[in-house]
Amino acid sequence: RGDVLPGRAVIDFRPAPRLPGLRQALATTQAAMDEVSLVHGQALAAQRHREDKHSAAELESARLAADQARKAREAESADRELLGCERVQAEAQKEMDAAEAALEGDVDDVVAAAERV
Repeated sequence: RGDVLPGRAVIDFRPAPRLPGLRQALATTQAAMDEVSLVHGQALAAQRHREDKHSAAELESARLAADQARKAREAESADRELLGCERVQAEAQKEMDAAEAALEGDVDDVVAAAERV
C-alpha cells in the first residue's frame, strides 16, 4: 500500500519481502569465500616455500662456485710450487753430476798417484 500522488508513481514504504533461502545463500557464499581464501593462503605458502627452496639452491650454487674457484686457485698455486721444486731438483741434479764427475776425477788422480808409488 502506498500513497498515491497525482501524476506520480506509487511509493511503497513497506519492508521488502524476504527472499526465500537468502540467509542460506549468504552462508553458502561465505563458506565458498572462506574456502577460496584458504586455498589462496595455501597457494601463497607453497609459492613462498618454492621461493625459499630456490633461494637456498642459488645460495648453495654460489657457495659451490666459490669453493670451486678457491680449489682452482689452490691447484694453480700447487702447480707453480711444483714447477719451482722441479727447477730446484734439476739444479741440484746438475750440481750432483758435477760433484760426481769431480770425485771421479779425484779418484782417478789418487789411483794414478798410487800406481806411481
